[in-house]
Amino acid sequence: ELKDEKLDELLYFIDQSNPVFAKTSVNQAILLTGYSSSYVYYYDPASGQTKSMDYASANELFEKGGYYFITYVK
Repeated sequence: ELKDEKLDELLYFIDQSNPVFAKTSVNQAILLTGYSSSYVYYYDPASGQTKSMDYASANELFEKGGYYFITYVK
């Protein structure tokens, strides 16, 4: 469980092939699966689609979720 992590710290886990569960609101979450120099890639279970968003949008969305994340370490 990760709380109040910065986006660049979350990217470390993704870089280690560990997806990150990110809470986006009271009843919703997404699964962060990858990133590039400009975008974060994620799976949205509500739509069943893999999508992307820029870093500013990601930070805004994570703020709404209370900066609550879950991942694992191999």
